[in-house]
Amino acid sequence: CRILASSQSVQSRQYAAVLLRKKFSKPKNWNKLNGNDQALIKTGCLESLHREQEKSVTSALCALIAVLARHQPAWTELQQFILEGVKSEVARNRILGMQVLNALADDPSSSDDLAPQLKDWLMLCRKTLNDPDEEVCYLTLLTLTHLVRLTGSDETNVFQQLIPNVLQK
Repeated sequence: CRILASSQSVQSRQYAAVLLRKKFSKPKNWNKLNGNDQALIKTGCLESLHREQEKSVTSALCALIAVLARHQPAWTELQQFILEGVKSEVARNRILGMQVLNALADDPSSSDDLAPQLKDWLMLCRKTLNDPDEEVCYLTLLTLTHLVRLTGSDETNVFQQLIPNVLQK
C-alpha cells in the first residue's frame, strides 16, 4: 500500500494497485486482515485516488476499490466520495466520482450492493449526463450500460426518463 501512496514510478503505483486487486479479489485474503488494517487500506485507496494524476493508475485504483467494496457493502466513505465528487465544482473530482461509480457498476459481484440504491444512482446519472465536462458524460453513459442490467420494474420509469438525455449525447 505504501507504494501506491509514495512511489515516484507510475508503473510501480499501477502494478501495486493491480496486485492488491488480485490479492483481495478473494474474500479470504481480505477477511484475514483485522478491522484497523482494512480501514487503513480503504482510506489509503481513496486518498491515493484523490491525489493520483495518471490515468492508468487511476483506473487500476478504481478497479481495486470496486473489489474492496464487494467485501464492504456498507462502506459509507466510498458513497460519500462518489457523491461529493460528482457534486464538486472541480471537473476532476466529478470525473473521479463517476470513475468509481462506473467501476462498481462494472463489477458483476456488486449488483446486490448497488440494487437497493439503484434509483438514487440513476438519479445521480441524470444529473451527470448534463455535466459540462465530456468525460463525466462519457463515464455516465458507461455506468448506465452497466446499471441497465440491474433495472427492474421499479426503476424502469427513471431509466426511461434518461433516454432522451442519452440520445442527445
